[in-house]
Amino acid sequence: MPFDYAAHDATALAALVRSGEVSPEELLQACEERVHAHTPRLHAVIVAAFDAAREELALRRRAGTERDGALAGVPVLVKDLVSTVRGLTTWHGNRLLQRVTGPADHDSEFIRRLRATGALIVGKTNTPEFGLVPYTEPRLTGATRSPWDLSRPRGGSSGGTGA
Repeated sequence: MPFDYAAHDATALAALVRSGEVSPEELLQACEERVHAHTPRLHAVIVAAFDAAREELALRRRAGTERDGALAGVPVLVKDLVSTVRGLTTWHGNRLLQRVTGPADHDSEFIRRLRATGALIVGKTNTPEFGLVPYTEPRLTGATRSPWDLSRPRGGSSGGTGA
């Protein structure tokens, strides 16, 4: 069933899942299509984890919990600062950390709690190096652009998230 993904916030998407109007798989597919369509020009998402999200969704389906929680089935991107996501590397926008750290073997408390709401972690968004400067143009992953004007960068530690 076609639906306008961008016209709904996270709680409205979860309500669609809980009511059965939209499946978690449909949400995941719609999110993945948007990320792939916009990443080349915006450079907001630096790590995509859609396969891991599909695996997690399959586990939830087998357990009968894929429609449980306040954010049931809602795809969520997290910024690449502070939050550790099992299976993903946290770089903090830094080239050295990219080389010396590997995928995390655990989720941070925030991510555990986010997953407990039913949300699916689908990747990480671009940030300035260590979140220290007011523009999102790290050498490691490149500049994030504004969706309203591609000549302008996104700012702050949530530049990728904002775009």
